Amino acid sequence: MPIKINSDPTSGYASVGAASASGTATVVSPQDKTETVMAVLVVSGISHYKLKDEEIASLAEATKQAAVSFATITAANVVSLPLAGKTDTTTILEVEFFVTASQREELLPKLQVNDAKPFETTLQNSIRELNLEGAKPHPGGSVYVYIEKITSAKGILVTYSKVITTLEPVPVTTTTKKVTTPRPQETMKVTTTTMAPAPTKKVTTVLTFNVMSFDKVNENTYVRMKLVEDIKQSVLEQLPTGYTEEHIHITLRKGSVKAEVEITPLDDSDSAAASLVQTLQAKKDDLRATVTTKVKAMPEVLSVLEDEARLADLTVIATDPAEVVVTIKTTVAPDSIQGLIADFSIRVTVPSLVLALTIFLQAAQML
Repeated sequence: MPIKINSDPTSGYASVGAASASGTATVVSPQDKTETVMAVLVVSGISHYKLKDEEIASLAEATKQAAVSFATITAANVVSLPLAGKTDTTTILEVEFFVTASQREELLPKLQVNDAKPFETTLQNSIRELNLEGAKPHPGGSVYVYIEKITSAKGILVTYSKVITTLEPVPVTTTTKKVTTPRPQETMKVTTTTMAPAPTKKVTTVLTFNVMSFDKVNENTYVRMKLVEDIKQSVLEQLPTGYTEEHIHITLRKGSVKAEVEITPLDDSDSAAASLVQTLQAKKDDLRATVTTKVKAMPEVLSVLEDEARLADLTVIATDPAEVVVTIKTTVAPDSIQGLIADFSIRVTVPSLVLALTIFLQAAQML
């Protein structure tokens, strides 16, 4: 029999009214049950402790509206909460989506597409439109947003690995491994399946900053993000109309600092990739000069040079662009070692030796 929930006129607390013979009761199915998907992001270039109360409120509202627009979810079901960062120059942003199970299945792939770069860019642009100069650790400095992790009530560990392949079709392969326990008569079979994804064409080049210290750059979040942004902008200036930062991926590696530039052509045709290679080859010197100018203009560049190096010593070397085919390989492992979190802070694949050892230990415990 339905009952009515009233509000106490004095305290405002809820009170239960008398049962009624009329009325309706609503039963929520498991598919319509609301659950939470949370994206945790790092805002580099905004010092949380410098934010005023009204600036925190405007930051929360701007990023909330950006998340609403990106996810196409009603504003009432999205919350954005700025928190103190792990360093004095950062702010943590927790964006929560309250969704049904069916909405979750649509939202998670959208958040994770292209290593979450579109989602990062959407929030980053919304923050850059705010007047938060007083909260920046460096006057006039840029703001960068990168994702740390995405969690949900029912998540799956997602790992990415790049594999350079030929254009020949890649078959679907199934590998069955037999793990023998100390008792020869008892064995356990574990099957892992590697799906064959469609290869994607990329164009790559490598920029080498010859007297820049990788360790110093890696330890300074602001400089690292600014360096990546300057490289992206320099590359974008050399590309034809239609390209955006989302088409460009930068990976920094040692020696002194090597920036591996990976560009996705506007379409996956052979002609688009070949045309992009020709364009970059023709503008190779322009790219090198533009990057050098932008990097030398960074106020913090002297702090990341190798010991005893001078700014005049800093030069940039660019390799000839080349076309490659990249395949994102996903391996489906046993349920017992699946994770419940999509974490973008470290993107590595578990080595096969560790996986085999884990399976062996599990088998031994069953004895």
